[in-house]
Amino acid sequence: MSREKRKMKRTFSVIIATCNRQELVFQAIDSVLEQTFKDYEIIVVDDGSSAEIKDKIKTNYGKAIRLVESNMQGSARAYQHGVSVATGRYVAFLDDDDLYLPWTLATYHRIIQDLSSPPVVLGSLSYKWDDNRDISTSHSPGEIHVRKFKDFLAKDVTTGTMSQSRIVMQKAVFDDLHREKQEEPFILNDYHLVLLAGVCGPCVIVKSPTTALYRQHPTQATKNVEKMSRGILQLVEYLRGSASRSRRLDRYAYLGGPVKEWFRKAVDAQHPELAIKLLVNGWPMMAAATARKLLVQFRRPTNLQILSMEKRHSKVDL
Repeated sequence: MSREKRKMKRTFSVIIATCNRQELVFQAIDSVLEQTFKDYEIIVVDDGSSAEIKDKIKTNYGKAIRLVESNMQGSARAYQHGVSVATGRYVAFLDDDDLYLPWTLATYHRIIQDLSSPPVVLGSLSYKWDDNRDISTSHSPGEIHVRKFKDFLAKDVTTGTMSQSRIVMQKAVFDDLHREKQEEPFILNDYHLVLLAGVCGPCVIVKSPTTALYRQHPTQATKNVEKMSRGILQLVEYLRGSASRSRRLDRYAYLGGPVKEWFRKAVDAQHPELAIKLLVNGWPMMAAATARKLLVQFRRPTNLQILSMEKRHSKVDL
């Protein structure tokens, strides 16, 4: 391969952050290697795995991936480090316990081609409860159903569970958002990232097909009510600070749903102190979310667009 060709940018840099989860990360890597769209690189950011696991990753995948180390700085720093060495025009994130479908990158590529290279794309999740995939992966879907908004905060539909594995972003946008290093990384870096990118220009949200399988297992971070609640409180503090004055009401409305969800879970898990903190500090977000929900009910939702996987620029509005 010539030096000039090596310097050419890939379309996607798929970034996987991992720490001591060998079986899960192997499956995540394999799901990327099965992509029907091939113009990508895989960057695996190891955030403190044992030497044995790192050696196994190198042995199994060799030059098919780029393995870099992040020295136990947490997933937020690990993903940022991955982006810093990425060469793709877009960065696509994948948690080490989630999976891409064979058509995932092809879906994102079609969206980029047909919808004028949006700065931010949010994929669609399906839950995976066991070792059997819950949806057919035998063939690529013929159509892509999406909604395009002027930016993420302008969305007028619910987006469901947020996950790093849904986020695709222009690398230049990510770099611009992270020019100033955060003193303390966010526990829920996926929520923080979409809040940061909330006003960065057009955002496309995928309704179908599924682009990532969100695996449910005992070691999953979202099973830890205390950690998740503290992560939400960290975001609440961030939004109430001076760093996010632009479109504050929209930002409040977006975070209101997660605040309400984890308030309830903290109550159910008998964490009264966390529940009280979420209620006292997060009530403005919950109020904004309720008001936004009422307003949206009186509006016609943004048109659903259908893109063809087969023909470029083939799209219709519903």
